[in-house]
Amino acid sequence: MTTTPHPHLSVPAWERIDQVCMDFEDEWLAGKRPLIESWAQRVPAEERESLVCELLRVEIEHRENLGEIPVATDYATRLGQWIDVVGDVFRNFSPSEESWQYDHQVGRYRYERRLATGAFGTVFLMTDLELQRQVAMKVPRRDRCTDPRDVERWLHEARTLAQLKHPGIIPIYDVGRLPDDIPYLIMPYLSGGTLEQRLDEASMTWQQATEITIQISQAVHYAHSRGFVHRDLKPSNVLLDIEGRAFVGDFGLSMKRRGEMHGMGVRAGTLSYMAPEQFERPQQVGPAADVWALGVVLYEMLTGSHPFPSRDRETLLEMLRTSHPTWPHQAQPEVPRAVSRHCMRCLQKHPDQRPRTADEVARNLQQARERNGLVALRRFAIVALLLGMFLLVSWVWPRRAEVQAGQRIVRALDVLAWSMDEQGMRGAPIDTPGVAPLHAGDQIRIRAQLETPAFIYLLWIDAQGTAVPVYPWTPGDWDSLPEDQQPLREVALPADQLHGWPMEPGPSGMETLLLLARSSPLPSSLDLQQQLGELRSQPLTSRNAVLRMDTSGWIHIRRNRASPGFHRSATLQDDALYNFEAIKLRLAPWFEDAMAVSFAFVGDERETGAETRNETDSDREVHP
Repeated sequence: MTTTPHPHLSVPAWERIDQVCMDFEDEWLAGKRPLIESWAQRVPAEERESLVCELLRVEIEHRENLGEIPVATDYATRLGQWIDVVGDVFRNFSPSEESWQYDHQVGRYRYERRLATGAFGTVFLMTDLELQRQVAMKVPRRDRCTDPRDVERWLHEARTLAQLKHPGIIPIYDVGRLPDDIPYLIMPYLSGGTLEQRLDEASMTWQQATEITIQISQAVHYAHSRGFVHRDLKPSNVLLDIEGRAFVGDFGLSMKRRGEMHGMGVRAGTLSYMAPEQFERPQQVGPAADVWALGVVLYEMLTGSHPFPSRDRETLLEMLRTSHPTWPHQAQPEVPRAVSRHCMRCLQKHPDQRPRTADEVARNLQQARERNGLVALRRFAIVALLLGMFLLVSWVWPRRAEVQAGQRIVRALDVLAWSMDEQGMRGAPIDTPGVAPLHAGDQIRIRAQLETPAFIYLLWIDAQGTAVPVYPWTPGDWDSLPEDQQPLREVALPADQLHGWPMEPGPSGMETLLLLARSSPLPSSLDLQQQLGELRSQPLTSRNAVLRMDTSGWIHIRRNRASPGFHRSATLQDDALYNFEAIKLRLAPWFEDAMAVSFAFVGDERETGAETRNETDSDREVHP
């Protein structure tokens, strides 16, 4: 929790306020709604105004994350004695947004929706009308720009990013000023969210954790080679693209190795990710502090928990100085010992005992991954040899399929939801919390990306189990397959990037987008319409359900904000999944890869189906 310094309060007073704010936030994270007016009594009277200010900011942020729209009048009665504080917070919390969002444009950038709000500011999704692409606009809170030094800190990030040209560091596209002279930065929009959000959604395999750490380490090493130390590496400052690649951002607290940035406090960063020397000797912070933070982030990804799990400031400081966390492979036995060892090397208390560079962290993890792969390959070869001998004796080899199974072709398949009357649903991925279910009149766009060029065939399966051609046919017309098909690497439909296809009224259920891929054009001997006949109807599994299915045997399910995860498809019972598995079996001889996205659609019952609207996720689920 970061607070706004008030010069009339002492350091112990702010430490008390910090602790109360962290406890208050824990209550929200636990699903409770603590009362600000009650919590304000936990500090002396002279500190309550500042505490109320910070508690209100925490509450607004959590209410917005729940899809609510807080307004000042919500607090006029409850916090009457602090009404001036309420007014100040609501004027400053959504910085400068009111002055331009209703015009929906800042210069050449058109407002789409708010992406995230944090202690320093807000990030908005915008459309660059000149280049016809989506970008992220980062705007500081107004109360963070009251002093010229605050603006200098903000512009420092822009200058830093302008000097760093690396594929793993988020670049800066543009800088500018809002109508009220607040600065903003324009950056790429990465639809995968932050690493913090990814960790909240589901656990990671050690292979995923290792790959992301390698990518972050290489980017950080590049920054170090240019003389910059990040000083605030943490999951919320790492963004992911749609393929899961990691990008390092938020260089606002970075500094040149030879000196502190002018106007900034000597102790910068987030305490739970700080190396011991960062809070004990902040003037001497170097690349080793970022190596420590890499170890903390890797530990979280490997184990699902923080190596120093305390929200009490004094306890946390003592743990950072003296405590040694459990090794990752002891907490999660599937983690290789070599990966666990390299993670713990980053968490050595003395900087000289850590890897000398971030690049060394990356190389160590690469070698550990390769060695583990060789061991696994030897074990697999022995098992495969024994199994092959058994098969040769007892089985008859089946007819070879027309198309040999090869490496995955399809990289990603996305349904983007658009709604002309809701800013929160303009180009949002369908599995974004709060987007599903869709309703009649909502619009969708389709985006598919392949690893290598191939022939793509997109089909739609509605809630009644009827398959309809989408691409490369004329949508809905099975007889319109063009003769001059071309292999593609990506498809975005419809062609107009600023609009989508409307969802037509119809029965409620699970709607499915199916992608089939092959290395040659569809043969005339295959009657695809016949092969996709007699599918099951797809009733709602839950109002918020989104299923992602591919040929790996795993399925990703999001039923609500709190319960996404990966499951073995063989362990689940669901009609949309049944249809996908049936299609895979029927079309295996003709297609080399397949992927599908299925999502909840509320059709004819939108106005009358009170029972459907009030149904909870526990009433109807995809059952393991």
